Amino acid sequence: MSLGRPCLLVVSLCLVLAWVAPVSAQPQPLVTFHDLTDLVTATGSGTQMPVPGPETAQFMLFSIPPGLKTFGLDITEGGCISGICPRSDLLRWDGFFFDFSSDSELPGPSEGDALCNPSHCVPETGGVQDVTAFFFDQSLPGAPTSGLIFFQSDLEVTVPAPATLLLLGLGLLTLRRIQPPTERQQKR
Repeated sequence: MSLGRPCLLVVSLCLVLAWVAPVSAQPQPLVTFHDLTDLVTATGSGTQMPVPGPETAQFMLFSIPPGLKTFGLDITEGGCISGICPRSDLLRWDGFFFDFSSDSELPGPSEGDALCNPSHCVPETGGVQDVTAFFFDQSLPGAPTSGLIFFQSDLEVTVPAPATLLLLGLGLLTLRRIQPPTERQQKR
């Protein structure tokens, strides 16, 4: 009996395990907040707690990792003037729960403005954003910098005013009128 096939099978199995093991060693996210509709949801290594309003979510972790610090992160919509930015959302860890408060789609007072600097403000992009480094004490050796805390926020789309569109259209028409004459027009 030949040992060729069993050896090939064992070598193949070892190669597959060597390839899969590092992939499965990735840490699972602690929490991911999704704010794409009027209902904010949270998933991760814990459970979402009931809250009274649709524009907020509260999430309790099953176990608290070392180095997780009490912190509040302002999520802004852009349009900052001298470091003051319109706050869109707020993500906070208070030592017991993660709280995510979203901007309300209803007319009324906004979340207010935030005095921003890169240590506690992040602009929303509309995509999934990793904010792990903000919530862990980076002076501790081995503190995670990514892969544990995420949010995805709805990005407010601004529509240009009608006057802006009118100016753009008039500018394009003007450019069309001052085009150099074509060969056909020069033969006349």
